[in-house]
Amino acid sequence: MYTHTTCKSNLESGNYFVLFFEIMVQKFRSELQQNKQESRITRINWNILSGNPANDLVDIINKNRTAKRISQLSNSPGLGCMALQYVEECKGNCTTNNTVNCQPPEDDFTEVFAPNCGVELPTFGTISGLIVGCQHKYLEPSEAFSHVLVQDKKTLSLLGNKTHTEVGVGLIGTHKGPYFWCVLFSSSQKNTTFVLEDLGKGIKQKKGCYSGNSIPCSGGQKTTSHDE
Repeated sequence: MYTHTTCKSNLESGNYFVLFFEIMVQKFRSELQQNKQESRITRINWNILSGNPANDLVDIINKNRTAKRISQLSNSPGLGCMALQYVEECKGNCTTNNTVNCQPPEDDFTEVFAPNCGVELPTFGTISGLIVGCQHKYLEPSEAFSHVLVQDKKTLSLLGNKTHTEVGVGLIGTHKGPYFWCVLFSSSQKNTTFVLEDLGKGIKQKKGCYSGNSIPCSGGQKTTSHDE
């Protein structure tokens, strides 16, 4: 029997925990402002952005957990692929104030996303949290962490929740934007859930990228530029 909790998590955290992450976010934003002063034009080529910026975002999430002495999360390709499926379904639904105006039915996880990714259904575990966001311009992983993932106290709680064991990140966009990020968390046993058939070799990744593998982002080969 497969278990699947709601993606909306009612987690709570102490004031100290929230304050700690707010300090970390301010540090990230300060560093980003310094980088922006060095160049006013950013050229984006998805194929050379560390190969896979979804993996970079997982690294940032784990570094912040380590700084708070919270165990790191396993980088799950199954969760990552489903996160990519989630934002692909929401593509085009980004409001002018960078809010995702889309909420796929929960049944889509087992009836659409998992089959599309080749997730072995007997290994479908518990999804314990979800963060989704969008921006009309591309953001580097560190920027995406501070401006997309850290939205409010609720998302801060999700990022540092001690019951999570696995994480997956999906990213998709077009060369003109908008861009979408999705983070899925699981509280199931590590490395035994959300297993991809044939290690994911059967997945035909046409656009975007997801964490847990070394496949570079696709669908963004065109190099574009925009004013910061």
